[in-house]
Amino acid sequence: MIVLVHIGEGEVPTYISETIAILTKLIEDRDITFIRSKNASADFPTAKNLCTAFYEEIPPSTYTIEFENKSKLNREFRSGFWHIATKRLFLVHDWMKSQGVDNVCHLENDIVLYEDITRYIEEFTRPRGLAYSIGASYAYASILFIRDYFSLEPVLAQCISNPEKNEMENLQSIFLKRPQICSPLPTIPHSYVKARKLDPEKNPRPVKSTEVERIFDPAGIGQYVGGTDNRNDTGIDTTFFQIDNYEMPLSEARFFWDVKNNLKQPKIEWGGVKYGLVNFHVHSKQIKRFSPFNHFVPKSEEEVISISNLVNRNTLIITTQTLLKLYPDLHNRTSHLYILRQQGDHLYFPHDEHYKFIDDYYEICTFSSFYHSIKSIFGILQKPHHFTILPTIPLELDLTLPPESGSHNEMHNLVYGRISDEKDKGAVYAGI
Repeated sequence: MIVLVHIGEGEVPTYISETIAILTKLIEDRDITFIRSKNASADFPTAKNLCTAFYEEIPPSTYTIEFENKSKLNREFRSGFWHIATKRLFLVHDWMKSQGVDNVCHLENDIVLYEDITRYIEEFTRPRGLAYSIGASYAYASILFIRDYFSLEPVLAQCISNPEKNEMENLQSIFLKRPQICSPLPTIPHSYVKARKLDPEKNPRPVKSTEVERIFDPAGIGQYVGGTDNRNDTGIDTTFFQIDNYEMPLSEARFFWDVKNNLKQPKIEWGGVKYGLVNFHVHSKQIKRFSPFNHFVPKSEEEVISISNLVNRNTLIITTQTLLKLYPDLHNRTSHLYILRQQGDHLYFPHDEHYKFIDDYYEICTFSSFYHSIKSIFGILQKPHHFTILPTIPLELDLTLPPESGSHNEMHNLVYGRISDEKDKGAVYAGI
C-alpha cells in the first residue's frame, strides 16, 4: 500500500497529478491512496488502483488534536508549509488506524519511482517498525516505511514534545535516541561509505537486486541532478546543487540512464561500482522529465527509426551530399530526392531556375545519429504530393540539433532523458 498526502484546499498542484499518474501505471497491482481535502479539486487519470480519502472524514486521534494545539511551526510561509509537513504524519497515522491498514509506504508528492517500492516494506520494517533516510543533520520523510500505526506513535509523541522542531529534525532525534524502533534506508553508494569510513549504522548496505544493488534518494541526488524548487530560487539554474545534509560530494559521481523492460532507470557510479536508484526526489517538481516512461528507446527492432523503416517510393527526402555518401542507396529508395547545398554550418535549397516547395505536408523531422554524429535533415511526406512552383528565393536553413549522448555533459543527458549506454549506438532517434 502506498499513501500520499496533500493538505490544503483549492486545486491540487499539477506535479502531484503527474506523480500519481506514474505510480498508478508503474505499480498496477498495488493500492495507492491519496489523502486530500474534500474541498480540493484534482484532475487525476482514471486508475482502478487509486483510492481517495478525505482527511476531514478521518477521525482525529488524541495525538493529532494535541499537535494542532501545541505546534509552534511556521503557519504563514507558503500556506503553512512547515506545519503541514509534520501534520501529514499524523494524518497517515489516523488513516491507518481508522482503516486497520498495515505495511504502508508513505511517499512525498514529488517522488518518482522506478520500481515497485512496496516490496521493500517488510524487509525494512520487520525488525524495527519504521524505516526512513538519515542525513548528516536531519532525517527525511520523503520515503517512510511503516509497519503499523503503533510504530508511528513514538514519532508523533516526539513532534508534540518538541513543537518548535520540524518533522525532519524530530525524525533524526528519534533515530539517535531510539535506534531500536527505526531502520535507516541506504542512500549513499556503499563503495563511498567504505572508502570514506562513514557510519555504517546510518549508511547500511544497498538493497540487493538481480542486476545491481540499489539505493534510495531521500532528496540530495534529485536536487543535484534536477535542481531545487524554483519557488525558492526563481530564475536561477540550481542544477548541481549539493545539500550539506548528503554526506557524499555528488560531483564525484557519474550518473546515467539505462532502459530495461521498457522503463527508464537511473544509475549512479562511484569508485567503479554502479548502483541503481529506486527513486528520484524531484525537488524541482519537473516530474515528467524523470518519468520512467519518458524515454526514446523503441520496444522492438521494427520500431527503430531508421532509413529502411522511414523511406518508401512515395517519400520525399530532403538530404545532403554528406548523407548520400553514407547512404548511397537513397537514390534507389525513392523517386523524390531533394539535395540541399551545404556551405559551412548552413544548408540551402539549390539555386535553380525554380524551386519545388511542399504546399501541403505533414512534418519536417530532425534526426541525429549516435553512431555517425551526422548533421542532416529529412523531409518526410506521407500523403499524395502537391507541389507549387515558385521563383528562386535564397532560403537559408539554420540547422540546430539536440545534444547527443557522449558529446555533451552526461548530466544534461540524464535530466533530459538521453541514453548514454553503449548498446544504443547506431540507432537513430527522432526529435530528442
